[in-house]
Amino acid sequence: MSGQTMGTELTRRGATRRTLLRTTAVGLGALALAPALSACGMIPGMGGPSGIYSDVSDLYAEFGKAWGGWYKPAQQLATKDGKQYMLPYSLDSNLILYRKDILDAGGIKEAPKTWDELFEVAKKLQQPPNLYGVGFQFNKAGTDAEDTFRLMMLGYGAAIVKEDGKLGNVKSPEMLEFLKRLKSSWDMGVYPPGVTGWDNASNNTALQDEKVIFINNPASPLVWFRTNKPDMLPKIGVAAVPGGKGSWRPPSRASCWATRAPRPRRTRSSTAGRR
Repeated sequence: MSGQTMGTELTRRGATRRTLLRTTAVGLGALALAPALSACGMIPGMGGPSGIYSDVSDLYAEFGKAWGGWYKPAQQLATKDGKQYMLPYSLDSNLILYRKDILDAGGIKEAPKTWDELFEVAKKLQQPPNLYGVGFQFNKAGTDAEDTFRLMMLGYGAAIVKEDGKLGNVKSPEMLEFLKRLKSSWDMGVYPPGVTGWDNASNNTALQDEKVIFINNPASPLVWFRTNKPDMLPKIGVAAVPGGKGSWRPPSRASCWATRAPRPRRTRSSTAGRR
């Protein structure tokens, strides 16, 4: 289907709610939904019952038929109560990339399986100011950090919303435990100076410049090492994201396209008395 273009209409809020969306197939193709909302790392099915996202089951079926169906995990993420509220386009493998040679030299033969282990190993093996234990961002601009701490949060059994997708779930014992663990890691001094100003390239650069032991990232730094420092590639280990409490280790992130559900228009009577 290379070079073939398919168009479909998507309803948007207001009088001009019909907007053309197109997909251009090149190989497997890329879904280009410019007017849509990118919902990265979400638990997509939760957006449906809450009323945040529109039901896009018709588009889901249309694109699935055109491209030979959906990958089963993506289908599970997008579906709630038999309806689809998002169109998945990526299942990303966030990994722990680490200096295997440093762990080996320190007598540690396996990558940490829990966050407690990771921070303890990082503290033990770091040699500041030249080598710090953990290269995670601590700011809103670094979306890698958002992924890292979301996975950490899930590993402790915490969640932003309850399973019904309607009620907030921030004030929970699990959330408190996660936040205390995150704060204690900061107090351990395992992060390099300046992480509050890092962007999405900074954690990669820190590992590539041999300034940190652990980062959480997709596999792109491995490609960089293969091209630029091939002698270092065997010294870089790859592991799954650690677990929090117990042995459960959260899955990686999913990226999806969604549209906000239309909000009811306010009438003059509904806004009477408001200032």
